[in-house]
Amino acid sequence: MPVQASKAPSRLEFIDLLRGLACLLVLIHHEHELLPPLPQVGPLLEPAVSVIRGAARWGYLGVHLFLVLSGFCLMWPLVRSGSLSSVPLNLKEFIRKRAQRILPPYYVALALFCTLSYLAPSLLQRPTVWWDIPVHLLCLQNCFPQTVTTSNIAFWSLGLEVQLYAAFPLMILLMRRVGLHKTLGATLVLALLWQTLMHELHPKLSESLPDFAIGVATYYALPGRLFEFVCGMGAALLVARQRNAPVPSFALFALGLMTLNLLLISQAPPQFGPIFGCWFDQLWGITFALIIIEVGRMSEAPWLSQLPARALKGFGTISFSVYLVHLPLFQLISSKLSLLGLSPTATFAVALFVILPFLVIAGRVFYRLVEAPQQFRKPKPQSSLIKSKMIS
Repeated sequence: MPVQASKAPSRLEFIDLLRGLACLLVLIHHEHELLPPLPQVGPLLEPAVSVIRGAARWGYLGVHLFLVLSGFCLMWPLVRSGSLSSVPLNLKEFIRKRAQRILPPYYVALALFCTLSYLAPSLLQRPTVWWDIPVHLLCLQNCFPQTVTTSNIAFWSLGLEVQLYAAFPLMILLMRRVGLHKTLGATLVLALLWQTLMHELHPKLSESLPDFAIGVATYYALPGRLFEFVCGMGAALLVARQRNAPVPSFALFALGLMTLNLLLISQAPPQFGPIFGCWFDQLWGITFALIIIEVGRMSEAPWLSQLPARALKGFGTISFSVYLVHLPLFQLISSKLSLLGLSPTATFAVALFVILPFLVIAGRVFYRLVEAPQQFRKPKPQSSLIKSKMIS
């Protein structure tokens, strides 16, 4: 039976909030990787520093959240207006809108940091094979270890995102044929089989740069991450459904699953490494999908209008631009910061109160100059996903 969805807003503010949270986690994680360990502080500041330590250690989970949010955002225009089985998808318009949204700012950032990699090869890894730039232009940089870490390491996840966009119409067809549950089950089995096979082929992956490149090109390839994306699609269906009929609360289940995930990662055997491990990605996909559903249930809550939530929502709006530019800039800044001989406490303070705001400002400038003009070019009065020549 098709899932009925009510007519709902095209843009959900709580999604911008979660997108901002995901980007902030990634920024803190990358600062943690490139700077000395956080200093010990007195009891007054220890709670706040402990929170930052946790965000620094687990901040890479922001990428997991981004993948789930991507599935949600692509699915939402379809399910908010009616049942999934009755709302068609204009494939040509879908491709055009995704390309217009992603590729122009990405290509500008690629040109900028590829150029910088030749000007500062000791800080940014320049291309090592002749086909590096064509692969990046095709958004396939995550498929080859030789291209994962060149110019801007953060670009690997953008390549994965584009490949998930390509898989989205196929997932729509599959859901319409067999339903959400079977689609989730099929992609879960695919992800587990793929990552188990990759673990057998590369059993000792770690966070070292060469191992990370291999892991991205194998373990984190499309088949291993598709389930997280489909979890986001399922979350969109349930958020749309709960606007018309009550949906059971998943809050306690999500909290318990998050706790279990952190315990499993903390106790992961050495051969899995701190990132690459069977079941981790899939568990986080389910967890973040449940969190999205619960936050969607609270979309009218007063706390969403408070200053911290408004700041995260604003940050979420520019998060793509921040993500595109933050890592190479931080690599350049941290290399100069290390020459100053600052104490760990001073380095931490500079990173938190100077560098982090600077990266946000740089992302904001990039957004205003590059992303926003493309994003809001030739607006249309209604969603162009619901027209003729559709996938039905």
